[in-house]
Amino acid sequence: MATVYHFPDNIHVTSTVTIKLNNTNYLLWKTQFESLLSCQKLIGFVNGAITAPPRTITSTTGNTATEVPNPQYDSWFCTDQLIRSWLFGTLSEEVLGYVHNLTTSRDIWLSLAENFNKSSIAREFALRRSLWVLEKKVMAFAAYCREFIAICDALSSIGKPIDESLKIFGLLNGLGRDYDPITTVIQSSLCKLNPPRFGDVVFEVESFDTKLRSYSAPDSVTPHLAFQAQQSGYGNQSRGGYRGRGRSGQNRGRGGYSSRGRGFSQH
Repeated sequence: MATVYHFPDNIHVTSTVTIKLNNTNYLLWKTQFESLLSCQKLIGFVNGAITAPPRTITSTTGNTATEVPNPQYDSWFCTDQLIRSWLFGTLSEEVLGYVHNLTTSRDIWLSLAENFNKSSIAREFALRRSLWVLEKKVMAFAAYCREFIAICDALSSIGKPIDESLKIFGLLNGLGRDYDPITTVIQSSLCKLNPPRFGDVVFEVESFDTKLRSYSAPDSVTPHLAFQAQQSGYGNQSRGGYRGRGRSGQNRGRGGYSSRGRGFSQH
């Protein structure tokens, strides 16, 4: 029985594969391209399930056998070249230079996998190192947070996502001593039954950072006093620095620190 190869019509590849493959987005590109091939029942052309049929077949007329072109090969070749053109259309110029001389879609697919899987290991090492040595220092918290999240997203794009608890630890680890009060509370909350998520932690640290920056004389205000102000909401600002209500400038409110996010207990 003759094999019929599916030859799709009117497929707009760019509407499915929305990114061009470069040195940093192989996993995202591969996921999109595999989805396109799977929905068109063409994934076998690149994963080896569908192989090229013989170029010719034997035709017998009477007692004479002759080799004639195999129509199945023509059908396979046209479909394979269509996939090859799709691949070329979704590669950046730099990547295209590596594979432009390969003749089948499977050859291109295997070459890309071999090259980018090797580079992914080196890139993972570099990104993880960048993540753990990243420190806020003189950066604004918003800038520090953006850079931290960008590195985490880059790791996810190569199939190496950071665990939620490690993301929280990494973010807090790079903040510095000024943020020790809020860091201590968050770390203790991680042991609870419903620990805070990364987004909750970012919100709480951002609130603390806003309180730190709200004073007009930052040299006269310690992070601990800023944290007390965040606890109760009783802190106020004066030209002389922080001036709390109650005895010795301490907060007399009950309950202590409370978070809007999940998992933060009263301290």
